[in-house]
Amino acid sequence: TVIANDSSRREGAPGVNCVPGACYMRDVVGHLKNVPTTFAEAGLGPEREKWIEAMRDECAKQRKNRVWSAVERPRDPKTNKKAKLASTKWVFKRKREADGSVRHGARLV
Repeated sequence: TVIANDSSRREGAPGVNCVPGACYMRDVVGHLKNVPTTFAEAGLGPEREKWIEAMRDECAKQRKNRVWSAVERPRDPKTNKKAKLASTKWVFKRKREADGSVRHGARLV
C-alpha cells in the first residue's frame, strides 16, 4: 500500500508523505521494484550474483563490527529443553546512487 499526498502526484515527483509514526515513499522508478522478499528468491532470480554479493557484504560488516558471536544454545531452566532462538530474515533493496547507478543492498534483521 502506498500513501501519497497531493504534492507527490506531480509527474516525476518521488512522493514522500509522512504521517504520525511512519513515512511512506512512492517508488516511481520501475527497476527499483520487484526485489526478493526471501533468501530463496534472492538465490533463484536473474540477479542472483548481485544479491549474494550484497549478503556477503552485510555478513562481512557484521563480523567487522562484532555484531554477534557464536555461543552454545542455552537450555530453558524450567523445562531443561533447548531455548528458543530469535529468528532473522533478509531484507533486500535496490538503491540508486548519486551517479544514477543502482546498488543491491541486503540487511539481516
